[in-house]
Amino acid sequence: MTDGGLAGRIGTAREARDGIPQLREDIARLNRALERTQAQYEGKAAAYRSSLRERSRTRLPALHAWKLLLGGRYRRERNAAAAAAQLAEQASDAAVQGVLDARTRLQEANRALERATSLADELPALEARQRMAELRTSDDPAARELLDRFQALEAETEGLRARLGELAEADHALHQALSHVGHALERLRSAGSWGTYDTFFGGGLISSAIKHDRIDDADRATRAVVASLEQARQELADVGMTVEGAGPTVGSTARALDIWFDNIFTDIHVQGRIREQSRALAVLQGRLQDAVRRVEADRTASTTSLAAAVARRNELL
Repeated sequence: MTDGGLAGRIGTAREARDGIPQLREDIARLNRALERTQAQYEGKAAAYRSSLRERSRTRLPALHAWKLLLGGRYRRERNAAAAAAQLAEQASDAAVQGVLDARTRLQEANRALERATSLADELPALEARQRMAELRTSDDPAARELLDRFQALEAETEGLRARLGELAEADHALHQALSHVGHALERLRSAGSWGTYDTFFGGGLISSAIKHDRIDDADRATRAVVASLEQARQELADVGMTVEGAGPTVGSTARALDIWFDNIFTDIHVQGRIREQSRALAVLQGRLQDAVRRVEADRTASTTSLAAAVARRNELL
């Protein structure tokens, strides 16, 4: 990047940084405006509902005799109620549009704040690059020493940012695996409940078929657990961590389906398989949760180290 290009980016980042307070004030003002608009909409919507009730009252079959007696008066009331309902509907629609417009303006302001914050966050690194470029052209030994310190801190901050990215990927993979484990446990609990009913409470063909379906679901969910666990282990390996122990056995519930469920002994065997798989998944769930805690602790420590490194680098500016 040319010196002019770097200087231009620094100027843009400084402008974005200086504009952040005003953007935050704008967002606070837009939030208040949205609250007022929503309150107006609620009032208009309540009026519209009231007008609909009044319009329905003029149409009640029980008033048929009164319609005949009142004649024109009834028609005027009916027309007035219809007109009021139409006006109330229009006001309600306008209020809805007002809420949508207010939300759009607020979203745009939030996006502007995000862009400004992102640009402002780049400013220290850009200023550091500018300072390093100045130091490279200097013959002063002190400048060379300062440049070496800059470069060491730059390497440290880049390494910490890379680790935080890897930790974020590991955290995402762990939560995906936990989600699959939770789904598999829920499917196994359902299968176990239907199995208990089928075994001990006189279940018939329908309950047996439902049990089979739940076991099929549990088997598919278990396969998803194994796949997500493998992905989580790959991501954890990138940050020097792992999940101890083996995962659930793929196909154990599927093998249970090969048994013909025609007596209490085979039913009890299937229930045992379900309990065994549930215990394995519960153990894995605990290990995954422990891995999440370790990743979160590492992210906290790395974030603290990154902030300290950035602060030391900025001091050299």
